[in-house]
Amino acid sequence: MGRFEYLEFDRDRPFVADEEAKEETPELLLASGWDRYWEGAFEAALRAFSRVLRHQYLNKTAWAGQIWCLIELRELNEADLWADRGMKELDDTPGVLSGKAIALGRQGFSREAMLWTDKAVSCSHKREDRFALMAWIARAELLIKAGNKRNIELCVAQASSIPGVGFRAQLAAGRACLHHRRHLSAIRYLDEAVRRQPSNHHIWWNLCLAHKGLGHLRQAEQSLERVLEIKPSLREAMLLKKELAMSSGGFTGFFRRLFG
Repeated sequence: MGRFEYLEFDRDRPFVADEEAKEETPELLLASGWDRYWEGAFEAALRAFSRVLRHQYLNKTAWAGQIWCLIELRELNEADLWADRGMKELDDTPGVLSGKAIALGRQGFSREAMLWTDKAVSCSHKREDRFALMAWIARAELLIKAGNKRNIELCVAQASSIPGVGFRAQLAAGRACLHHRRHLSAIRYLDEAVRRQPSNHHIWWNLCLAHKGLGHLRQAEQSLERVLEIKPSLREAMLLKKELAMSSGGFTGFFRRLFG
């Protein structure tokens, strides 16, 4: 069943809160899922969005959030299926449509994916879906994949112009570049994201990965230090710290000791 265990329920059966869920509200769950998504806690965000739908089955942000969490967890088939289900239940919703696009695009169906981004962009003004910015980010990602640089900046600027987006457009764009191994472009977006939101450890984490991808070990270590300052118990960061320490102890470490 995989992560569909978080998603499947009967819309005709009313949700009855259990002892642990008596105090939860859809508003609190939605805020939790939104915050956790942008902190990179995709499993936790997925569970939160799923519980929103048990209270409010047609909540557009929760539908879109589940799809984008599945994408980040690399469950592309499930994301595609869940997007199809969302499109049957809702009217045109930018987060759902753009999620469909990226689920297809990352599986190699770029032409079909671009058609879905056209549809997502056309309804990106629908602010009831907080993932509306992803309509433009999805378009940017497909352009990144195609090597078409001319309109990428325009797409990111459009995402940034949506009220309340803040650092999120640059973080999403940086992650898209990182996914396609465009490390220099990723660093440029992530530098701007961390300037806007320096307390977000997930931005620093992605910045670390981008520098590591270019072989910039010193910059990667510096970014990783910031991750661990903000979130000392992050297991992935602790493991990467050991890996970078081993790398630095090789030829890089030799030249550092030689030249300072």
